[in-house]
Amino acid sequence: MRKLERKYSRELAVVGVHSPKFVAEQDTESVRQAILRLNVGHPVVNDRDFRVWQAYAVRAWPTLMFVDPAGKVIGRHEGEFSLEPFDRLIAEMIAEFDARGLVDRRPLDVTSERAAADTPLRFPGKVLADAASGRLFVSD
Repeated sequence: MRKLERKYSRELAVVGVHSPKFVAEQDTESVRQAILRLNVGHPVVNDRDFRVWQAYAVRAWPTLMFVDPAGKVIGRHEGEFSLEPFDRLIAEMIAEFDARGLVDRRPLDVTSERAAADTPLRFPGKVLADAASGRLFVSD
């Protein structure tokens, strides 16, 4: 998805909706930390009570909803997806809406929160000490 967001950054607006599979995933601060850790660049709504899920009749993780420039749902895809077909589909939708003068390429006023840079590491996860070489490896 990140590749498509970058490629169509002036035509495509992505909004993530996090609907938790597990009770522990309902906490907004935990969701926020995951968004920062994964460097998600688009806005994400924490749908902890499944209101968005139910309003759009979602049945699977992930589900992509395609919304036209007027705000009407024009399609959906449930489950994992390959990049190429969606790249073509988005290009076709942009061409169609652009021909009708409906594509607004003005930048959205959305600022992504970034993790605080008070340490050289953002989200260290694993450590390996290699005594033979005298090196310490940290995954971040």
